[in-house]
Parts: sequence; structure tokens; C-alpha cells
Amino acid sequence: MIYIGLLLFFAFKMRLGKNWARVTLTILAVLEVSKLPLEIGIAVGADSLFILYVVLSSLQAVLVVVAVVVIFLSIGLRYFRSQ
Repeated sequence: MIYIGLLLFFAFKMRLGKNWARVTLTILAVLEVSKLPLEIGIAVGADSLFILYVVLSSLQAVLVVVAVVVIFLSIGLRYFRSQ
């Protein structure tokens, strides 16, 4: 719950144009994606519930990467420069 609250806080601050929030969310995204190989390695031979967790975590990692790319594209850059 605390992690979700922090993500929402940073997202709200990023929406207000705070560049530090964009950088913080990017760092959290890198951490999110970097734990994925470990989870996949643990999932080998695990029960189906953990495999479902890894699949959902993989989907989340893909969405996080897409979000980070979008906030650094030209539209995102113009938004942060105008703030």
C-alpha cells in the first residue's frame, strides 16, 4: 500500500511538471524491470499461483517501460519544459 501511495504521489507531482518526480519514477521503473529476471528464475518449478504472479509482474514491467518511454518522448519533453 505504501509503494502504491508513493507511485501515486510521484505521478501527481509529475503531472504538475516536477522533473524530479519524472526522474524518480524512471529510477523506480528500472528497479521494477531489474527484478524481473530473478522472479522468472524463481518461477521455474514453482506452483501455478507464483507463475501467475510472474506473468502479471512481467506485464507490469512492460507497461512501466512504455510509460517511461512516453514521458521522455517529445510530447513529454515539451510538457516538462513548459512548466
